[in-house]
Amino acid sequence: MLKEMNSKKVQILLSTYNGEKYLNDLLKSLLTQTYKNINILIRDDGSIDNTIEILKEYSKQDNIKVVLGENLGAKNSFFELIKIADENYDYYSFCDQDDIWIDEKTEKAIKLLENENKDIPLLYFSNKTVVDESLNLIGYVSNPRRELSLENAIVENLVSGCTIVINRRTRESLLDRFPKYTSMHDNWMYKVVSAFGKVIYDKNSYILYRQHSNNVSGVEINFIKSWKSKIFISKSKRAIVREKRVHVLVQVKEFYDIFYERLSDSQRKFLEDFINKPNTIFKRVIYVLKAKWYRQKIFDDLIFKILVIFRR
Repeated sequence: MLKEMNSKKVQILLSTYNGEKYLNDLLKSLLTQTYKNINILIRDDGSIDNTIEILKEYSKQDNIKVVLGENLGAKNSFFELIKIADENYDYYSFCDQDDIWIDEKTEKAIKLLENENKDIPLLYFSNKTVVDESLNLIGYVSNPRRELSLENAIVENLVSGCTIVINRRTRESLLDRFPKYTSMHDNWMYKVVSAFGKVIYDKNSYILYRQHSNNVSGVEINFIKSWKSKIFISKSKRAIVREKRVHVLVQVKEFYDIFYERLSDSQRKFLEDFINKPNTIFKRVIYVLKAKWYRQKIFDDLIFKILVIFRR
């Protein structure tokens, strides 16, 4: 079993952008993985600092390939990596430029994935150890409390991209058509695999997730602090957030349009009900009380349902 597992080829997909500060730490941790059948594909998203020089030095190693691209933003840079990834690999592992991987990260993921049916789309993700810029412990992300499903995926992005490993079937499903309206690549993958395959969560952490001011997306550990930041956000900041946010309904509509032919009848009905909510508050209250979608935390779920009722 161990020999068979080690024969599986893994391609790490890393997107970089002005990451000179922490990039060496990350790349060193990738190169010390206990799982050795690894190739690293790096796409630079138009860096203007010293990132490209660092990448050129590392690209001298046989198992590292660097592609220099125009600036697309993190989401689209990762979608581009999925497109240009080698189709002959068994698994694809996603990577952020400022984290540190624990030596066993890849090995642990592949062990779990190898126990699953590889003829369906698979997505592995794990907990993560949140640290500050100096690697001092901040905390851990809460474990999922409810089932990992499409009913959760359409209203919540539970999956952390930097911990994701997918199989070949998942990549093939993603290549059907990439979305224009989605918040991030990990959110899209969670929807796709929860609809057509299996999502596997590992409660253990094998990554030091560096929390700092330049993160594309951060992690909020403290519950009270999290909701204070959401409720008491300034008017000017709220306007900026609205501009950048891709509304949940828009994402669900696009998912429905792209995968309509592959959806089961029950999935179509579920998504159609979510997209075509009733026009009156009273009917929306009835709809929300019967709705099958949910967020993982009870308070989050309640707030989201209130927002749906009032069409916010």
